[in-house]
This record gives sequence, C-alpha cells and structure tokens, in this order.
Amino acid sequence: MMSVDPLHRAELALKLGLAYNDILSNEPLPSGELVIDDTGLALVISVRPARRDDDAQLAQIAYETWSTDTSPLPRPARDAPFFATIEPEHVLVAATSSLGAVGFATLLPAAELSDRHAELCAHVQILRSTAVAPRLQGAGIGGILLDAVQREAMQREASRVETKILSTNPTAIRLAGAYGYREEARLVGRYQWDGRTVDDVLLALEIPHQADGFPSASLSSASLNMDSYHDIG
Repeated sequence: MMSVDPLHRAELALKLGLAYNDILSNEPLPSGELVIDDTGLALVISVRPARRDDDAQLAQIAYETWSTDTSPLPRPARDAPFFATIEPEHVLVAATSSLGAVGFATLLPAAELSDRHAELCAHVQILRSTAVAPRLQGAGIGGILLDAVQREAMQREASRVETKILSTNPTAIRLAGAYGYREEARLVGRYQWDGRTVDDVLLALEIPHQADGFPSASLSSASLNMDSYHDIG
C-alpha cells in the first residue's frame, strides 16, 4: 500500500475524490504510485496486464503520442485497433481507477521476434514501445512503467532487456539511462526523413540477480515513446 504522511492524508484523500468517511477512517489509501498531473490533481497509478477492453484507450494514446521524433513508421490510423499487431499478454498498462489506461509498455520475448536460433536468445526481452498520455507526460509515469518492465522481465526469468530509441528522442534516452539502460550500439544515419539524418540507438538493461534488487530513479519523464525494433510507433 502507498505510504502517506498522516498530516497530508485529508488533503490527499480530497484530491483523490474519496468520501468524507473515507478520510476519517484508518483504511489504507489506494495502492500504487502517486503522481501529480498538470492540473495539480493527485492520481494513484497502478501497472497491470492489458485487457482486451483497453484497446480503444491504448490506441488513442499511441495515436496522440506518435511523432517523427519517436518513430520512423507512419502515424497509426486514429481508429486502428491497438491489438491488431500485438497480444494483450505482451502489454503492461499504467492505469488509474478514474481515468483507465494512461500509458503502456510493450514487452516481448526476443525469441518470438527471431526467425532463427530462437533458443539462443531466450534470456532476452524486447521493450518494443512505451507511451504516456499527453495529459500526464512529465508526471513520472514513464519511470513507473520502466520499473514494471524490469519486474515483469524478472518474472519471465530474463537476464536482459533491449530497446531501440531514435536519436531524435533524447528524453527517452535520458530516462532509460536513469533506470539502468546503457547504450551498446548506434547505427549512425540509419534513417533519413524531413531533411535530417537520424541514428538508431540500441540500449540494454542487464538484470541483476533478484536478491540484488534493481535500480530506480526519481527523474520525471516527459513523453516517453521508445520505438524499439520499430514495430509500433
């Protein structure tokens, strides 16, 4: 459960829209990570596996967060089903009780993306894409998702997570670095569009033994839109 200073409990409960009796009770506040949106409203974010009924909200987030700085692919159609190209089991959703889905991360076994020698990369997970709804960018949800990605990778007994980020998305590169990802390769000038040359940057996270824990950071994220392996914008 979320730990909250008792002196701020009433103020927080009001911001969360809890009833007066809930404020007076000793019941714990909703579990999850606390963030403050751009209007000053406090929201509790939890990360859970995706469900089929998340499709419309996730598709909207993918549409709204696409840009040429984050993806070499065309912008997805506004009405394109999110789960047309990926199964819910490969998607983690950041959500609130009142707003529903506000962000997502897609995490796939590298073996499923490899045509050959799949058994040789069974220890690798691919962070294909991550996005946060524009209203909540900068509130720290990107970091919450990266923490959840590492936990999920550990649950899958992976020892490594890889992702690709365009050089035109320095915010995502910095945030990934704050959560333990290190640049391992850079395809210089891999893409050219809009009169500019863009590098494709490979970053990887080596997952420590579970007893060692994992890195965390308080860096607030702006739009985190990792276009890993460029399957989803």
